[in-house]
Formats: sequence, structure tokens, C-alpha cells
Amino acid sequence: MQQGQVAMAFLWGDLAASMDDPTQSKVVDKVAFAPAPSIEAGGPPATAFWWDGFVIPKNLDGDPDVTFQVLMHALRPEVVTENNGATLWLRSNYVPNRYSQAVIDSVEAGAPPYPMLPQAGLAHGAIGENIDDFLAGKESAEQSLKDAAADYRKTATEAGYLN
Repeated sequence: MQQGQVAMAFLWGDLAASMDDPTQSKVVDKVAFAPAPSIEAGGPPATAFWWDGFVIPKNLDGDPDVTFQVLMHALRPEVVTENNGATLWLRSNYVPNRYSQAVIDSVEAGAPPYPMLPQAGLAHGAIGENIDDFLAGKESAEQSLKDAAADYRKTATEAGYLN
């Protein structure tokens, strides 16, 4: 997409700004962003969303209250204001921009959250590790999916999710 080779692409929201970076893109100022389309009229967008988050572990080596205070300091409104374009912030003072509005519109149109289960992460990783040969035309989609399924079964079994 950035090299003018395809007419449409589905991108992670945090990659959108690279479309306007002349060191990475041949289509600077020629691309617009839209919410994900739905598969059927009136249906939810054909995408999922997730937000980054923070966890304070129960077995933290240190004071969880201090950890929380550090996180809150890092997320104060002035940090969002100073870094508004760095990401899509979940703060009331965040101002959506041309790169984030399509993500927000997709969420508001009913995009479901990405399943935040360890098994989903394993599946995502297995597909990511096995799709290259298909995309390069070296093997069929069926073979890439078969390889991904085998990798998933192996890692899921090692993690104790499958017997």
C-alpha cells in the first residue's frame, strides 16, 4: 500500500501514520482512512480491537502502591496532550486525529474486542510464523494453515492448553 502497489489495505491503527512518512511511503497525502467494512449490511465491522494495558502483579517485588502512582504519573493529562499523536489514548483530553478516527469509528460501530486469552495469542503467533510462504507464493493457503495448526497444537500442548 505504501509503495502504491495495492488500492486498499487493512492496517493496524498504529501503522497508519507511516502512510504520510515520505521516507517510507510513495503515497503521502493520497490515502484516506475509514472504519473497517462489515461482512453483511448492518453487521459489525470485520475487525477486532484491543487496548494496551497495565498489570500490577500480585507477587510484585516492590510496593504496588508506588507502581500505581508511577503509572498514573506517566498517564497524566499533560503527557497525553504532549504526545497526542503517538497513539490512541484512553483519556478524556485525547483529541482523535486522521489516523485514529477510523479506529474509533470501528469500535463505535460494534467491532468486538480481540479475545485476550493466551490461546488466542498462540494462534496469532502460529499464523504469523507460517503465512510468509503463502504470501510469497511458495505454498498454498491450505498448506500454510496446516503448518500453522501444527505449530499451534505443539505450543498449546507445551503450554498445557491441549492434551
